[in-house]
Amino acid sequence: MANLTQIRQSTVGSEELLYFVNVPDDLTQFDTRAFHMALLMAESNSMDSGVETDDPADVTSKVASHVIKAYKKSFSHSGVYLKEDPVCKYEEYLFDHEVTDSKANCELVQIKTYATGGNVAYKYPAVCEVSSFGGDAQDKIKVEATYTIVGEAVEGTASYDKETGVATFTPKSSS
Repeated sequence: MANLTQIRQSTVGSEELLYFVNVPDDLTQFDTRAFHMALLMAESNSMDSGVETDDPADVTSKVASHVIKAYKKSFSHSGVYLKEDPVCKYEEYLFDHEVTDSKANCELVQIKTYATGGNVAYKYPAVCEVSSFGGDAQDKIKVEATYTIVGEAVEGTASYDKETGVATFTPKSSS
């Protein structure tokens, strides 16, 4: 088996900001979720149209005459499908089975390896939406998915195994 961590990092182009998605070991059971390195994740912030109001007291910004009180952070995966990759298998399962229930819920860990004091990490609750699966990408299957953050981040630290691409997240102690 190829070293998926090297493939993922060569695709992402950075070893300083890494992303991991917790996916089930067995997609038919959806239990035992491990954090696997995610392929080609790019962060974006999108305005949340669901929180538009006319003129609240706590105005934060105006876009096209609408007052926006919040935005949603999302992470995009757009790249080739790797048949050995647990995250790609998870996305394929969601797409093939048209999953719209809690199985699309996951957690995403972002590791900032450049931070002082070790590998600072943030764990986010997220929902995975696979918008496209298939097509031709130079004789390879193409996959596109968006992971939308649906809650507050938990700060902590994380380590990961460079051979397997599996991360372990430890929340920051509240003392």
